Amino acid sequence: MVTEVHVDGYDALNELLHSLNPETKLVLYFAGQVNDKGENWCPDCQAAEPIVKEVLEECSKKNFTFIHVSVGSREEWKDPNCKFRTDERFKLTSVPTLIKFHSVERLNDIECQDKENIRMLFEDL
Repeated sequence: MVTEVHVDGYDALNELLHSLNPETKLVLYFAGQVNDKGENWCPDCQAAEPIVKEVLEECSKKNFTFIHVSVGSREEWKDPNCKFRTDERFKLTSVPTLIKFHSVERLNDIECQDKENIRMLFEDL
């Protein structure tokens, strides 16, 4: 069963990661912050969201934790010192980004809009 968790920001993500069993299979989905109207400031994130959700539903029998991570506002994300950019575990260069945690497998930017790419990322979970 896929467990979905939503976190806002770097500190909340770190807190969650420290609380999880190290054996837990994790996929992290980094995207821009959603406003009160449910709109994302990042157009690529807005386009990728329904596609990622669809593939995630296809994988509902798999056993992993899927963490939706808000990287914050556009201004926070564009800051060169943004911790999501500088942390060696993530090294984000774009949003959206999907990462199979503790692996080199990742999808960046418009790659997150391709169902086959996402299916391949989820394949061995």
